[in-house]
Amino acid sequence: MNLLHTYKKLLAAYTHENLHTITAKIIDLYKNKQYNALQKIMSIASGESDAQESQPSKAFYKLMMIYHPDRINYYVGEIEKHYHTKNAEALNRYVHIFSALDLAQTLIVLKKPSPEIESEDEYRWQDPSNRFYDDENEYDDFIDDVEPAQYGTDFYSVLKQSIYGHKNVDLPFYYLEELDSLDLSGYGIENLDGVQHCIHVSVLDLSHNEIIDIGELSQLPFLQEVFLSDNLIGYIDSLSFAKDLRIVDLSENRIDDISPLLDLQRLEYVNLLGNPAPVQQINFLRRKGIVVVF
Repeated sequence: MNLLHTYKKLLAAYTHENLHTITAKIIDLYKNKQYNALQKIMSIASGESDAQESQPSKAFYKLMMIYHPDRINYYVGEIEKHYHTKNAEALNRYVHIFSALDLAQTLIVLKKPSPEIESEDEYRWQDPSNRFYDDENEYDDFIDDVEPAQYGTDFYSVLKQSIYGHKNVDLPFYYLEELDSLDLSGYGIENLDGVQHCIHVSVLDLSHNEIIDIGELSQLPFLQEVFLSDNLIGYIDSLSFAKDLRIVDLSENRIDDISPLLDLQRLEYVNLLGNPAPVQQINFLRRKGIVVVF
């Protein structure tokens, strides 16, 4: 494919409509937890057949940053620049859209079952080891036999569990100051007591927990990426203190006010899927060039 032909094909492919088609399919796959399909698109976008991202929320973020319709002007500008400077190699970096568009138009999304249709197991009680119990009394008997120290829903206890395999251990707070990245997604955390000591953390994944209050995050001055999807969060005032924040995933929470994000100068991406955030605030972020998914 010669330079002119590539240039014309790219301009024809990089349209708001085509990018919307791709992102709509990515959002649909993400909502329905078809993560293998997301990884397939990720491989296409990166140009590496074995490209993997361990956390679906992070793969989703990367794909949104690549294919979001709000980036159309950026792509057209780059294509024009590389064509006029006759940089064929740089131009070819954008041809992944052809395969991504084909995949978006052919992939079938398997919808999650309706909430009314539940399996038999959903009427049984389950403990953290994934063992099922036929009735509540049998589950209560199991709980009575378990040492309370095995459980804990605060950040500090869960962190010790993740590091040492149990919570009956001394973990001095000054050790937490050395951490720069933390992934405690899916641990059943209910409160963030202890996270305020992780003062140098820049990347924090607390998705898929039971967190309501994120006030402690106001004490993390170097926070750049925070993933908080699938929690019970209603207020995000503490994020206004994270002046270096670039990426924030707040999907599937209860947030109806995102004003704490409006003055963050380094913000690049916000995921608000499943929140009743005001359209006016969302549009304000978009006008600033921030990629917003809602």
